[in-house]
Amino acid sequence: MASKLTRAFTWYSDNLKKNPYITNGLTSGCISGIGDVSAQMYRYHWVTKPRIEAHNAKLKMENEEKRRLKNGGGVGGKKLVGAHGEALDDYADEAELPPMLDLRRTFVLTSYSLLIGVPFWHNVYKIVDYAWKGRQLSVGLALKKGFTTWWFGFLSTP
Repeated sequence: MASKLTRAFTWYSDNLKKNPYITNGLTSGCISGIGDVSAQMYRYHWVTKPRIEAHNAKLKMENEEKRRLKNGGGVGGKKLVGAHGEALDDYADEAELPPMLDLRRTFVLTSYSLLIGVPFWHNVYKIVDYAWKGRQLSVGLALKKGFTTWWFGFLSTP
């Protein structure tokens, strides 16, 4: 098992040296695509679906109450009116669940990461390494490189 991992790591490292843009782009695209799909599935199952199910349960109870009042008749032959002025003859439709995955969103995120993010940041890191070239690695140098990278990120944010 360890030799397979070593070979995979060596293969990946060699590809990073030979084709840095393609290897970083594919890695970044896979990570962003998997991350976006995971986030959408989490939101669907833990946020959207429970809210819509609770909303539909509330509507079902309200519609049953309207039917009960309608079948019992109005007061003095008048039409029953709800709290918001709606006729009690009108029954609200249940909300439908949206699709679990928005593949267009995933495609846009993955494409951005692959085509724009990777080339930009790859060149930023090259510039930062060149700017601080020839110095021994230290905490101060790491902080300087980090601040310089943050500065590029700040300038590139709309």
